[in-house]
Amino acid sequence: MTAPTLTPPTPQITRQDRSDVVLALRRELAAAGLASLGPDPMPTSSDPAEPLRLDRISLQDAAELTRLLHRAQRPAYKAAKALRLAAEAHRLRRFPTPTVLGGQIHLGSVPVPTGDRLATLLGAPPWSSGMAAEDIAEWHEAEPLLDRLQAAFRAATGGRRMELDFEPYCARGCGEALVVLGPLDVATARRLVKVLQYGVREEPAG
Repeated sequence: MTAPTLTPPTPQITRQDRSDVVLALRRELAAAGLASLGPDPMPTSSDPAEPLRLDRISLQDAAELTRLLHRAQRPAYKAAKALRLAAEAHRLRRFPTPTVLGGQIHLGSVPVPTGDRLATLLGAPPWSSGMAAEDIAEWHEAEPLLDRLQAAFRAATGGRRMELDFEPYCARGCGEALVVLGPLDVATARRLVKVLQYGVREEPAG
């Protein structure tokens, strides 16, 4: 008989933990000129883990909070814009507009030929599977292309990885098959932009 799998207990949140978090948040809000947002230190129930409730926010404070959050994400926004411009410069067909979510640069899906061209721009050897990229419709056909793109991406970005997936022809309602490009952290997006802008750096011969 297989022993049941036990889930590790969630650390207990105490009232002191809650008080420490609230005081720290109030201090940072005050430093940012947003003291009016100060949360209620005590929960409305007996549970100290109850979500914090911020006070109603004025339009002025909302504008200031937006400005501060935007400034904190400025490096991500700059990387997303640079990546968009680099993709446009290479005329990568239907390359998604990079967006910033959770501090990462999110991309999306591209047609298979665009994924193939991206691999080539990143230094991959010519596609030689015997099947044209635009004819790829099934996972087993796309796997070599995804491996090629991943290898080129890692080589071009100093070993970083990109999550890659494939949406086959029929999964798209018998529409165009797509390569799904996963999110990038800011540092990796910058490396990708640099390669797209200046090309793959050739290593000096032995």
